[in-house]
Formats: sequence, C-alpha cells, structure tokens
Amino acid sequence: MTIVEIGTCLSPEDWESVYHALRRLFASKAGFHAFASIARLREKLGNMIICSLKLNNEAVDHAAVETLCALMQPLHGGFELKQEQQNKSLLLSSKAFLERMLDTLVWHVEHHTGMLVVGSLLDFLTYALCVPYSETTLSEQFDGLLSLVAKRGRTFYKLFQSPSLALVKSAALVIRAVIEEARSPVSCRLQELALSEGAFLRHLHISFFTVSSDLRMMTVCQLSRHLIALWTTGNLVARELLQRILVCFAMAFFPPLVWNFCLARGSSALP
Repeated sequence: MTIVEIGTCLSPEDWESVYHALRRLFASKAGFHAFASIARLREKLGNMIICSLKLNNEAVDHAAVETLCALMQPLHGGFELKQEQQNKSLLLSSKAFLERMLDTLVWHVEHHTGMLVVGSLLDFLTYALCVPYSETTLSEQFDGLLSLVAKRGRTFYKLFQSPSLALVKSAALVIRAVIEEARSPVSCRLQELALSEGAFLRHLHISFFTVSSDLRMMTVCQLSRHLIALWTTGNLVARELLQRILVCFAMAFFPPLVWNFCLARGSSALP
C-alpha cells in the first residue's frame, strides 16, 4: 500500500504504526527529498496529521509529531541546507496548523498529561526557532511562529516546574530564543512572567547551587545563567530582587569578620 492510499479511518494502533513507518521513511535521504517534490505526499500527510490529532490519543500524537520533526531536521548524513529550508518552509506555511500544534502543547501542559508529546512539540519548536537550526527558517515564518509562542508564554514557564531536565532545557531554549529575537514589548512581558511564575527563582537556584560532573546538568546550569542575564537586562524589578537575594546570601555565608569589614568600608563595598 502506498502512502497516498492510506485511509483515515484507522485504529490508534494502526495510526501509530503508520507514523513510525513514515518517520523511518523521512529519516532517509530519498524520503526527506520526496516531501518537497511530491505534492500529493504533502497533501496526504497534512490530512493524516489533522485527522489523527482529533483522536486525542497521546501515543498517536507523539508519533505524528516525531514524524514532523524528522522533516524539520534531517536524520541522515550529507544533507543539503537548501532541502532542509524547503521542507521547513512547507511545514511552517500554515498558521492554522501551527496554532493547532501549540494548542495541543498548551492542553497537555495545563492538564499535566502527555509529556512525551510535549517533548516532541518542544523539539519541533527548537528546530524552527533556536540556533543553529533557525538558520534555515525563513524570516517571515520565524517572526510569525515567534509571536504565536510569545502569546502562550505562561505555558512555557510552567514547564520549568517539571521534574524532567529534558523538558526544562527545551522550554528554556525556546524562551531564550523568544526573548532574544522578539520585539521589546514581548521581551518585557516574558521578563515579567519569569517573576510571576517563579521561573526566575528556580533558575537562580540552579545557577548558584548546581554541583555536578554530569554534562546534562552543567548544560542546564549554563542555560539558567543565560536566562537570568536575559531576565535582568533592563528589568529594574528583577535587578532589585537579585540585589536583595545576594545581600542576604552574603550575610548568611560570609564570615562575620569579612562582613564587619565590608560594613566599615561603607555600602559601596557590599556585594
């Protein structure tokens, strides 16, 4: 059976099997190139994705998004950047489709379900918005997706409370991309959300107290420090909060003799 002959009235198990097969196909060089060159394939895949998402089945949703990720970022060697850009532009061309994907992410985060689906959707956004993958994203599509993500910024900050380091890292990468690339009002709003949602304190704690030789933990620590710098740039409230925390930190951990010396030198010597 060819792809264009696959029906849409399938059981969840069959949907999942179809998407796993498609992902393996698109992971090959021939399949990756076929997506842009065969219009019927693109049309059929789009209809399949829309139909399967209506099932609200986590396993099917995860398999479907993983299939799309295989088209966003090539999994084979010797790929062409032009082909990657072409595939990516086709996938990001529909605003309604992107909103449906983001709404799926928001629903799962709000209901604390489908973390594998959320992880795959974050990978999809990473391939579109975060460096170095964003170099092949068209500027107008980049800006459009950036604004859609910014409107749902509160949801991404909630992911910072997840026990999964992978989700925390992926959400942080997306938030960093939005703050760095979005216009000033959007960046300011996300800076305020970092304070109201508690993300500022969580990442400040990670920045100060992460002691590990695990490369994954060190990567998250470096990312947390970068986020703290972004959240405090031009944000008076965040800077004042950081100053108060650091003064209390110094009073708690500095030896009394050192603290008395700082007081004797005047407030300019305080941390």
